[in-house]
Amino acid sequence: MMRLLSKFLSYLLHPLFTPTYGTVFYFLLTPKYSPLEMQAGNILPVFILTVIIPLGSLLILKHLGMMRSPLLLSSEERIYPLLIYLVLLLMVLLKVIPNHYSEELYYFFLSLSLATTSCLLLAITGDGFPPVFKTPWACRGAYGLACWGGLPVDPGSILVVVRP
Repeated sequence: MMRLLSKFLSYLLHPLFTPTYGTVFYFLLTPKYSPLEMQAGNILPVFILTVIIPLGSLLILKHLGMMRSPLLLSSEERIYPLLIYLVLLLMVLLKVIPNHYSEELYYFFLSLSLATTSCLLLAITGDGFPPVFKTPWACRGAYGLACWGGLPVDPGSILVVVRP
């Protein structure tokens, strides 16, 4: 039973859903009024661009042989998914958010884009860095939520120590 619960929670709280959860929570918790059309005009494109398309691109990369496992264990495997995700985040930032401008969502997606860029740069540099610089996708989401929430974030706190 616990194994089933942990599997369910790991899928439910996956970092891939961070932009969608952030957008939904923004509209649920913000004190200013936003019409339903504005909410749907933001949530649906964000969900499609940050969940559906990345999952489809991972399947395509898997069939093309550019990734061996869904865990993306090596730095080379992480480059293309991060690059695709960065382009999709920039599309949300430049095309979706300006249509229904919301300053908080703009900075939320800007911080997610910056965090993804830092993960991409670390993946491109490859194994030249020691294993302490492996940056999981969860850090990208945590960094984005911390910046969106206005918390002071130390850039050194993004890196996670990973034992080989």
